[in-house]
Amino acid sequence: DLINSLLPKALPAIVEGLQDLDDDVRAVAAASLVPVVDSLVKLQFKQVPFIMSTLWDALLELDDLTASTNSIMTLLSSLLMYPQQSLTILVPRVWPFLRHTISSVRKAALETLCTLLSTQDQNCSGWLTPILQDMMRHIFQICILESNQEIIDLIHKVWQELLNKASVQYVVAAACPWMGAWLCLMMQPSHIPIDLHMLLEVKAKSKEKGGGKLRQCQSQTKEITQEYIAGSDSVNEDSSTRDYVVIRARVAAAKLLGSLCCCICEPSINNLAQEIKPAESLAQLLLFHLNSKSALQRISVALVISEWAAMQKECRTVALAVQPRLLAVLSEHLYYDEIAIPFTRMQNECKQLISSLAESQIDIRSKVNCSVFTINQANDLVTTVFSESTSALPVNSKQFQQLDAKRQQVQMTVMETSQEWQVLQQRVHTFGACAVVNLQQLPEQLNPVIKPLMEA
Repeated sequence: DLINSLLPKALPAIVEGLQDLDDDVRAVAAASLVPVVDSLVKLQFKQVPFIMSTLWDALLELDDLTASTNSIMTLLSSLLMYPQQSLTILVPRVWPFLRHTISSVRKAALETLCTLLSTQDQNCSGWLTPILQDMMRHIFQICILESNQEIIDLIHKVWQELLNKASVQYVVAAACPWMGAWLCLMMQPSHIPIDLHMLLEVKAKSKEKGGGKLRQCQSQTKEITQEYIAGSDSVNEDSSTRDYVVIRARVAAAKLLGSLCCCICEPSINNLAQEIKPAESLAQLLLFHLNSKSALQRISVALVISEWAAMQKECRTVALAVQPRLLAVLSEHLYYDEIAIPFTRMQNECKQLISSLAESQIDIRSKVNCSVFTINQANDLVTTVFSESTSALPVNSKQFQQLDAKRQQVQMTVMETSQEWQVLQQRVHTFGACAVVNLQQLPEQLNPVIKPLMEA
């Protein structure tokens, strides 16, 4: 076998390459070992600890923007069944690469974490507990920022491994202080940048180098980029594509929080003598958002409840608290906070149209008597009321044409406002109905639950 004869001869040069000051040289050296990891461990097992140590140290020195990171991370992931140092110290070196601009590097970083967490004969609790909260924060926020479906699936896998391997009481203690912030990230409007104070930022530590590629990191300031839900790279996509990836990001985040809710509702955690039990705090948090007038808040909470209820055996504390409110949501027809701007614009334009008609000696106050227009009333104004009120004017007259031009402008605003509201209304009711169904507590009157599901 050529590997048996060539590997011992080539390994010294490869190891030297792994220690080189140039990222590309290290990457080529790492890539040469990836296909022969099994043979490396069998034939040169005494070299494995030193190689792993070299790779971990390389993560401190690598430029977190370089493409060379991928092969180094892949080799490290392959060798992680043989850890030789404290992972509590080493694993955080992976954090910066979870938000790498190159998807293959992000994937490799997640695969490294997955390998660490899923190793059968390895006890994770010792090294995991001290960094549990930071790991959960990093994984959740990259779920919010990710636009690649394959990586989203991998994020979910890592999260599940994390919850399975960590002690449930430590998971709850680490996650509860951040549940509110994570829900807020999930509710982020698609067109507004995320407040960077809500994101956990970790930059790779860099060392001065005598040769190779100089970082010059002290003299250069890294440009601050704006982050959006589902990734800034999808912001310039067409509206339907952007809408799809944003919804996918919300659903992916809901899966993570749904799994977490199962831990929070664990009976062993809630049987303790506590003033406020974790499940009660969770119920209060979910109710707070269900009581808001924001469609995004209602949608996000309904998604989380739906995911949690689909996998949870039962948690009466939360179910009894949220189920009546979900049923009420299905019967409500609100003008949500998200359409405040177009709704206000519609009000102003309707009043301006009425003023223009009054200036033309056309009084419609007897037909329109409201201080705030609903969408239906605004639609009546620009159709039936306008037609009846201007029927005496010649169609070709300048006066009519000026009024009709204003009417068309108002009608366009009414249509846009109506379309935005209908989309929000349908999604609130659809996801709310899904949550009710998954809770398995159907009301006597099924129509409010069935109707939005059929319309969707």
